[in-house]
Amino acid sequence: MFGTRTFGSLSHVQQFHDDRLIVKLYPAGAVSGIRARAMQAESSFMASNPGMGMLERMDRAGMIDRVTSLDAMELQSPNRIASSSAFVRMMSMASATSGTASNSASTGMRMVRMSAGADLGQLQGALMEDPSVEMVSRVPIRYLLAKKKTAAKAARTKGSSRTSNTKKGIGISAIPPSPTMMWNLQKIKWDAARLAGLNQASSVRVSVLDTGVDLGHPDLPGSLIDYTYDYGDADARASDLDIVGHGTHVSGTIRALANGNAGINGICDCKLAVYKIFNDAPEFTGMEQGWESHDYLVDPEMYHSALARCAVDGTRVVTLSIGGNGLPSQAERLLVKDLIDRNICVVAAMGNDDSFVTSYPAGISGVIAVGASRINDVRATFSNKGIHIALLAPGEDIWSTLPTNTGDMGYWRNPITGQTVKKERELDYDAWPGTSMAAPHVVAAVALILGKDSSLTASDVRNILIKNADKLFGMNGANFDSLHGFGRLNLERIANAI
Repeated sequence: MFGTRTFGSLSHVQQFHDDRLIVKLYPAGAVSGIRARAMQAESSFMASNPGMGMLERMDRAGMIDRVTSLDAMELQSPNRIASSSAFVRMMSMASATSGTASNSASTGMRMVRMSAGADLGQLQGALMEDPSVEMVSRVPIRYLLAKKKTAAKAARTKGSSRTSNTKKGIGISAIPPSPTMMWNLQKIKWDAARLAGLNQASSVRVSVLDTGVDLGHPDLPGSLIDYTYDYGDADARASDLDIVGHGTHVSGTIRALANGNAGINGICDCKLAVYKIFNDAPEFTGMEQGWESHDYLVDPEMYHSALARCAVDGTRVVTLSIGGNGLPSQAERLLVKDLIDRNICVVAAMGNDDSFVTSYPAGISGVIAVGASRINDVRATFSNKGIHIALLAPGEDIWSTLPTNTGDMGYWRNPITGQTVKKERELDYDAWPGTSMAAPHVVAAVALILGKDSSLTASDVRNILIKNADKLFGMNGANFDSLHGFGRLNLERIANAI
């Protein structure tokens, strides 16, 4: 169950999954030795390895729903684990990972999902005492950072059918303006930067971890997008549809085709990869003005698997438009740190609560946290604040692509009348607000910087972004503040600096 919340706020939402743990085992050789001893003397193993012993007992009792490998090398191996036994899956290590413990932070990492009624705290405590376990932690809940209408407003407008390019979306016509008139591109000096030579990113792999992407959208590069929605494990799988549309919107800001007056213009011609990390069915997340809210949530197995894969698939920049106030697990911190240590830039949206309460993963050390600005260069009123913010980018009324297939962002249900109201979205195109609309501007800027000089480190790239940001009036002459970071993204200044 999830706690009650006010619409648009994450501050009172349940912060952690109550049925999952992430466990990281020590390298393959050590685990294999423990397993051999277990086969020789089970009772001795149970005594010396209390966590694994408890896991096996709970598995036999039907209290473990599943155990999913998050090991990127293991999932790519033809010899990867395939067993219904939680204990065997936890203890086994695919031969492909032998001796590779130093190659990936995900080596030996597992997601344990417990059945209803199982004692998560008891198992966590036992695993923490187990010498074969390197790390065990709770799993924080991550939400989509998207601004939406309220339940009351949606109920009032229910019944007004909407079709592509004819009706209104979230208060704005679904027919996009001419690409040459897109205010966000004008504000970050996109045209001037291209003329100055900041116009090449075709060799840079950009990974979007989001709700998916519509490969059939005419304004996106289709088959050129590397799309992952099935992670090769029955426990980390979803359909190929972008139901919510958010991932398609983010992808369009980064990589929509710059083709004259048709559709919109994306910022850079990069090697776009999309990892779908969301479930296909909305879940109850709390009450909003007397209505039950049901939303699409980040699937933790898919999310952690995607982070692990980005470390080994050639990615140079990752974008995350998700958030939550639950402190990152050791696994989430470890996977993000591994990316940054490999000089893979991680960009994340600050959140849309107009709050100083830190949302993660934006608050993880080393992440480039992005807030939203308006057309008049003031901070968007919804944009989160904090000392971890790096910079602002356009994030209000941002036109981009949406799936050509119908979909929704969840639904509300009136618990008294039983009435349900879908959280509708437009088709083809729409203008959305949010820090997750701002973040892809910075992601594309990172791709262009790396396209200019691929030898730059993640720290180098961050410094280039912040040193060349425009100082805004609201900063009152300061170089940095917790509302605006170091200022608003400016591609022309970056182009002239590198």
